[in-house]
Amino acid sequence: MIHDSLRKTMERFNLPYRRSDSQAIADAIPTWGPYPEVPEALQALASRYPLVLLTNSDNNAVMSNVEKLEAPMHRVLTAEDAQAYKPRFQAFEYMFKQLDCRPDDVLHVSGSPRYDLMVANDLGIKHTVFVNRGYERETDSYGYTKIDLLSELPPLLGI
Repeated sequence: MIHDSLRKTMERFNLPYRRSDSQAIADAIPTWGPYPEVPEALQALASRYPLVLLTNSDNNAVMSNVEKLEAPMHRVLTAEDAQAYKPRFQAFEYMFKQLDCRPDDVLHVSGSPRYDLMVANDLGIKHTVFVNRGYERETDSYGYTKIDLLSELPPLLGI
């Protein structure tokens, strides 16, 4: 996916594509870590709630980054397992099936209105949080609670 995405982007801007560049990005992903406040916030949340990660990652790339979250994950569900990338409904429907739950049972937290919160809204997930890190435009019509840092969420939930 990274190779195709970078190739298409470079073509769009009439720039040369080198597979070695996209390979360098793919190789770097497992070394990336979370935002600084994320591990402590997730640890607090995990003390009261089962945490589930629904990611657009492949199975072979996700676990090194999950380890860097430093919090217990109840489940890690990947696009590879779901056979669909978000924002496709299929990814979320896979999550519901794997967790044996309904949209009302979920608090969905995301930094992406486009890839997560739009679909969560369309599928009837009523409890949503947007972590606004300034990378995507807000879309108030999705009815989420907005925070700027994940560390703001535990106090909102009384933790």
